[in-house]
Amino acid sequence: MKFLKYVLKSLLRDRRTLTWSVFFSLSLEFFSIFYLNRMNDINAGLVRQASGLMYSLMLMMSMAFSSVAIGRSFVEQSRSFGYIFRFSKMNGKSYLIQLVGGVATVYIILSGLFVLFTVFMFDMKYSTLVFPRNLAELVLFSMLGGMSILGTTLVVDQLVLKFQGRRNLNFIQFLPVFLYFTFDWAIIEGGAHGSEFYMSPFLSSTYLMINAYGGTSSFWFNVSTPYTVNLLLSVISVVSWVTSLMLLDAFILKGIYLTPEEEERVV
Repeated sequence: MKFLKYVLKSLLRDRRTLTWSVFFSLSLEFFSIFYLNRMNDINAGLVRQASGLMYSLMLMMSMAFSSVAIGRSFVEQSRSFGYIFRFSKMNGKSYLIQLVGGVATVYIILSGLFVLFTVFMFDMKYSTLVFPRNLAELVLFSMLGGMSILGTTLVVDQLVLKFQGRRNLNFIQFLPVFLYFTFDWAIIEGGAHGSEFYMSPFLSSTYLMINAYGGTSSFWFNVSTPYTVNLLLSVISVVSWVTSLMLLDAFILKGIYLTPEEEERVV
């Protein structure tokens, strides 16, 4: 539990983790909302759907950038894994559980911050005060979306640490951000239907957040080919991806400090 408290304090104080990513995302949301064309026939339902779209995109982007800083902190801490896991009560499993718990708590705090900001900004823009349809679901799906990004980040960093040492880490640490923007928006712009949608945990998380915020079942990013997404399959996609990524993280983490040769790559 001591490490969990340390993770929380370090993440909340680290400018790389929160300050810059949150500031950039909130600034982009501010300009996006105020430069949007004013919608006609405004009603609470329409504003709630637009709010859900803006909230989900900006929060996922903020968590994606935050994951880069978290990954760098993980790499820095990995220098001591060989010592810590052999000469202290902490092992790889407890380390990963407390790290994930700390990051999940921070992402929950982030989701609350973005909800308040989104509600305030749309009220300022359209003079219509609306709140998320289901706040508990929204926070849960937001946290799961963040965990999918974190899991991807840790898998990539650990694979490079294991097979390449510290070489080329700077080239791959932004990979989760690229995956979020490239694959998700490629699917959206391509108007993909069916199974292709559920291949991406990031896109599934985005839709689940929109659904929890606005209550819509129509995926209306691409108006030329609108379609309805299966909520249950989206949940299965996100949960399966997060579970698989975390199990893979735990498996790879053991390999980082199994032999002196592997430890030399880390140290």
